[in-house]
Amino acid sequence: MNDWRIYVYSLTMILAVTVISGLIPAIYLANFKAIETLKGNFARSRHGIWLRNGILTLQLIISSFFIIGGLIVNSQVKYMMNKDLGYSGKQIFLVSFSENSPQPWLKYERVKNEMKKIKGVDDVSFGEAVAGSYRYSNSNMDYMGKSIYAQHGSMDYNYLQFMNIKLKKGRWLNPKLASDTINNVLVNESFVKQFGWTDEQAFKNEFRPGFDDKPYKIVGIVKDFNVKSLKSAVEPMIFFHYRATSWKRYNVYNIQLKLKPDDIDGTVKRIKTYWQNNVEPGYPFDSYFVDKQFAKTFEKYQKQQTLFTILNAMVLMVALLGLFALSSLMIEQKLKDVAIRKTLGASDGTLVFGLTKQFLWITLIAVLISIPISYYLMNEWLKDFAYRIDMPVFPFVLSLILLLILTFAVVSIKAYKATKVNLVKYLKYE
Repeated sequence: MNDWRIYVYSLTMILAVTVISGLIPAIYLANFKAIETLKGNFARSRHGIWLRNGILTLQLIISSFFIIGGLIVNSQVKYMMNKDLGYSGKQIFLVSFSENSPQPWLKYERVKNEMKKIKGVDDVSFGEAVAGSYRYSNSNMDYMGKSIYAQHGSMDYNYLQFMNIKLKKGRWLNPKLASDTINNVLVNESFVKQFGWTDEQAFKNEFRPGFDDKPYKIVGIVKDFNVKSLKSAVEPMIFFHYRATSWKRYNVYNIQLKLKPDDIDGTVKRIKTYWQNNVEPGYPFDSYFVDKQFAKTFEKYQKQQTLFTILNAMVLMVALLGLFALSSLMIEQKLKDVAIRKTLGASDGTLVFGLTKQFLWITLIAVLISIPISYYLMNEWLKDFAYRIDMPVFPFVLSLILLLILTFAVVSIKAYKATKVNLVKYLKYE
């Protein structure tokens, strides 16, 4: 909002819209021939009716699109927020090490046991591939001439259990087995599928990762879980102890603590105090909750949801104002007809329905036109998501029903007033 160009642009847009919306009818009216104008009423000419109805139809098409689009965006965002991610990041508090740690794995091992003693801390672990973070390592994984690309995350022995990730087959890493810090790994389901193996074949085969010169053996397969965003599919991943390679131990950049739920604020304060006094005095305390970090991946779509809601309200208001203005004009022109029909015994209900029928047809046509347009555009939007809802029918039906109700409500107010006209006033001219 501090950019002055925004205000210049906004003022320019206002002036441009004002000039164009005044210029179009002015040019149109200026082209009338005097004789033709004096002979008849332009408002009742076929060209005038088509122009008015066309503009109203366009407004209602746009309104219908925003109603449908807003409901679909809302459904997709709710689906993503409620989807099972395959892990639990609740009450997981991550503290990042400073960049100046010369041997971060030793630092982690030193403070791990001490931080377990802090009141309110339930468990402690480390994992390189953190949900919602963008610090990921990728490499090729080779087996007998076939190669796939996979993420790899070093971790502590208990990290996958710490995050409540489910074991599909095999076993977890065991600190009592020396091989689990040398070349034993766990992989996710996507890793096995990418190689085209069965679970049994995965345990028998060894592969060579691009980041090391020794073969690695799979000892466990975990269920797929999403650490990036629901917009993208789960990628193949391998997990191994941070001491398994000579360089991965330098990627130990955080410590994660599972907090007890009874006093989270107090526990965080105690962690911060301990950290600044005993671990990294003089350095900023860089921390966050893992589930909140992952929730940031939804922010873009939550903003789109809010934007659709705001635009929906604005566009609908403009369309209803246009509808009210047009219905007022056309009903005003039919007051003599209303007076004559009422004199002949027509009921108020019959007159109201007769006056609103034309607008209900316009609304119906507008929604029917908008449905295929909305379906195509929203389906293209949903294609960006690896995990998406099926295209719902409800938004299309609701758009039709809602616009028909609003059209009837807006027009019937003016139509009902028209049934209360002074009959003598309009019949004395006939």
